[in-house]
Amino acid sequence: MRGRRLAVFLFGAAISLLSLSCSSPQQRVKKVVLGLERAIEDRNLLKLADYLSPTYKDPYGQGRAETLGYFKWAFEQFDGIDLSLGPFDPKIAEDGQTASLAFNVTVRVKERNSKKVEDQDVHVTLNLRKEDGHWRVISAYPDEPLSYP
Repeated sequence: MRGRRLAVFLFGAAISLLSLSCSSPQQRVKKVVLGLERAIEDRNLLKLADYLSPTYKDPYGQGRAETLGYFKWAFEQFDGIDLSLGPFDPKIAEDGQTASLAFNVTVRVKERNSKKVEDQDVHVTLNLRKEDGHWRVISAYPDEPLSYP
C-alpha cells in the first residue's frame, strides 16, 4: 500500500514539474495569483507567506511581516473570506525577471459570529519579481483601501 501511495505521489510530482517546465512566464504568474487567492480563502498564512517576497512593501510602507500580521487579524475577524477575481493578463518585462498585472476583485467577508456578509469591489495592481526561480509578489496596490469594520 505504501509503495502504491509513493508511486502516485512521485507520478504527480513528475507531472507537476513537467507542467511547470512547459508553462510560459505568464502562466506561471497566473498560477501565483490563483495560489494567493486560494491561500487567502483557505486562511493559510504559511502558504500566503510563500508568495510574498522578503522585500514586499505595500503602498503604506508596510513590509511582509506587517502584511502577514494584517491577514492573521483578518483571518481571526471573519468566518469566511471569498475572492472573485476578474480577468487578468500578466505583463512580463523584457528581462523576464519582473511582471505586473492589474485586475478587479470582489472581496466577500462574513463577520465572525454573525450572518452579516459584506462585498467590496476593488481594482488591484500586483508587481512580482522572480526570486530563486519563483515568482513572488513585491508590491500590491489597491486603488482604494478596503473598508471593513
